[in-house]
Amino acid sequence: MGSTPLDILGRTPYVRLTTFRRTGEPVSTAVWVVRDGARLLVWSNVEAGKVKRARRTSRALIGPCTRTGTPTGEPVDATMELLGDGGVELVERLLKQKYTSARLLLPMTHLGVQLGQNPGHVAIAVTIL
Repeated sequence: MGSTPLDILGRTPYVRLTTFRRTGEPVSTAVWVVRDGARLLVWSNVEAGKVKRARRTSRALIGPCTRTGTPTGEPVDATMELLGDGGVELVERLLKQKYTSARLLLPMTHLGVQLGQNPGHVAIAVTIL
């Protein structure tokens, strides 16, 4: 198995995605991640702070962490890009392959969207620099 940051982060259950406020202050969040070729994909609520910050700047850091966000390795520089509807379908399919709990969670979130209790989701492509 490879040992590049992309390989390591693609295998780890959780990553700590750090985005940046207008002031430059870092904000870190533990998220699920899947690998798609030379990039990593993250799934998020469309109204999450990390999505708002990604709309403003593509700058990010990404590194391995525990479920609660405690770093387990050094972060690396990365860029983020919000993907369209096809990206959401792709990341959800890959999440269901990697995470057993995603097979239950994702359909429930879709129900929440249909009932107006959830605003929807977005896929974030993360490219390591």
